[in-house]
Amino acid sequence: MKGELIQLYKIGRELGLAKKEINKIFSYNNFKDKNLGVFMLIIIIAFIGFLIILTSFSVAPNSPNLPSNHTYQSGTLYSTVRIKDFNARK
Repeated sequence: MKGELIQLYKIGRELGLAKKEINKIFSYNNFKDKNLGVFMLIIIIAFIGFLIILTSFSVAPNSPNLPSNHTYQSGTLYSTVRIKDFNARK
């Protein structure tokens, strides 16, 4: 890695660039990589948060704190059959 940097400095000198200009180019490349790393970190954290929320819905489907707390689907009729009705059939 150091050998490559030294070689890039030599190429910059041959092109007539000053040391400040060469350092500015290197610092811009490092800045780009840091931005990419921060961007990827934000995406990973958002994805992990989404997975946690999705897991909480699947672990506790009938929790009273969650918005969909319906035992029966909407529009269905409730059954009025009781255990006593089966005993009376004899």
